[in-house]
Amino acid sequence: MSDTANFNLSFDSFLKTDRATWLNKIQRDLKLTSLDNFNQNFENYFKITPFADESFLKENNIYASVVPPTNTNFLVAENFYVTGENVLATNKNLLDALMRGAQTPIFLLTDVLSTPNFKILLSQVSCEYLFLHFYFLDATQNNFKKIQSNVINFLTAVSKTKSEIHSELLGAFNINSTVFSKMGLTDYHTIFETFVPILPKFYFFYVEEVNTSHETNNVVEHIVSLAAQLNTFFETGEKNNLSLQVIADKMRVRVTVGTKFYTEIAKLRAIKIVCANVLKCWGLEPRDLPIDVVYHPMESEHNIHNNKISATVQVLAAYLGDANTVSSVTESNVGNDETDEKFNARIFGNIQHILQLESGIPQINDAAAGSYYIEQLTTRIAEAA
Repeated sequence: MSDTANFNLSFDSFLKTDRATWLNKIQRDLKLTSLDNFNQNFENYFKITPFADESFLKENNIYASVVPPTNTNFLVAENFYVTGENVLATNKNLLDALMRGAQTPIFLLTDVLSTPNFKILLSQVSCEYLFLHFYFLDATQNNFKKIQSNVINFLTAVSKTKSEIHSELLGAFNINSTVFSKMGLTDYHTIFETFVPILPKFYFFYVEEVNTSHETNNVVEHIVSLAAQLNTFFETGEKNNLSLQVIADKMRVRVTVGTKFYTEIAKLRAIKIVCANVLKCWGLEPRDLPIDVVYHPMESEHNIHNNKISATVQVLAAYLGDANTVSSVTESNVGNDETDEKFNARIFGNIQHILQLESGIPQINDAAAGSYYIEQLTTRIAEAA
């Protein structure tokens, strides 16, 4: 007992060796002719080796995220499909979700919502305590007029019911790069001279990659698309003498995560690196852009509990990748009242709450940093993009 207590083992007591000797020993121990079969091919862009040491990281320029997050703030989000006909039912579902602890209602709109309907939708809701996200499904494919009408109707509804608290409201209206590049000068003035001053804590611009699957493929190509969209915003802004700093300050990223756990973490971290470099190229201070994550849980009819496990993997990947909001897209979000759909919505929300409140992840900036595999994958994805 005394011998054990006095025995002090440290890393300095291990014999020093070089990388080649170490790999040869692994190869002999595993009785292999080559270690190449252990390498992971990543979408034909690069290979990832499971064998890495300090010298390998330095030689291959593997580094931690260039812009460490300064404020990790995960918000539990829930989607609500809103039409002029279902605002009353949506308000009821929204109040139920808020009682379950939802912090970010994402209102998916297909058309203009009138001022009275905005009042119904937000009835009994304390807007100043939430992040209100209005996402226009069809307007982004058409023109700015629908978005403009919705913003004005929202402001009118909130003004009369909330006593002019615009400056305290948090939220977002999504304008994508396609719509932004096709606006007229009057539209730009409306955003920069009216909406931004009235809603100083709102975001207005989005680069996005959202698919309808629980898997994400062609990660590098998706990040290239995001960077191109971000660049389009700045090119358009420069062409029209708009403030590039305001565009950057009011920008968010919307992406999907799948079930490829490590890849999804690295993808989100790589997006931050690539976007920070785009900002730097335009003479702006490189920083993290807020990321809103959407995930599509697996729909297994044979074992519905697998869906919950799948959702946990996706949400955890989003949190470790430093997402700001996370929401699921399921049939439970369309306003139906079936018991199983409400149960699913509650479970998916609870998954986020457990990870948010009990895992300790939000208390750590860039919780995945330091894992050589994650750092290696992040760097390789960012470099390829």
